[in-house]
Amino acid sequence: MSLLLPTHPASPDGAEDAIRLRNLVSEAKKRLADDPGVDKATLQAVEARIDEAAASVDSSEITDGTLLLVSARDWEVWKLPVAPPEQVVVADTYLTRNLVSSWLHERPTGCSSSRRRAAGCGTGPASRSPR
Repeated sequence: MSLLLPTHPASPDGAEDAIRLRNLVSEAKKRLADDPGVDKATLQAVEARIDEAAASVDSSEITDGTLLLVSARDWEVWKLPVAPPEQVVVADTYLTRNLVSSWLHERPTGCSSSRRRAAGCGTGPASRSPR
C-alpha cells in the first residue's frame, strides 16, 4: 500500500498536515477493508503498520511531500522534495514513481522504517536505491 501526501513546509505547527494525514490513513484503511482480496489477518497487520508509519511522521521535518510505503510486514516513510498528488494506492507493489521523480529532482531526505527504527535512520535513502 502506498500513501502520498503533499505537505506544507511553511505551516508553523503542521496542524493541517496532521489532519490530512489522519484523513488519508482513514481512507487507506477503508479501501483496504473494502478490498475482497484482503483476508482478515492481512488487514489487521497492514492496519497496524499504517498506524506505526503515520505515528512516525515528524511534522517538524516537513518537506513538500510525504510517501508512506506499507505492507503487512514492514513500512517506510520518505520525505519528498516535490509535492505528490494526495493519493492512496492499494496494490501488491508500491507506487514509486513519485519517489523516483524526487530522486531525480534531488535526493529525498530522511526516512524511517520499522526495520531500522531502533538503530535510527541515519542518511536513509542515500545509501540505497529506491524500490
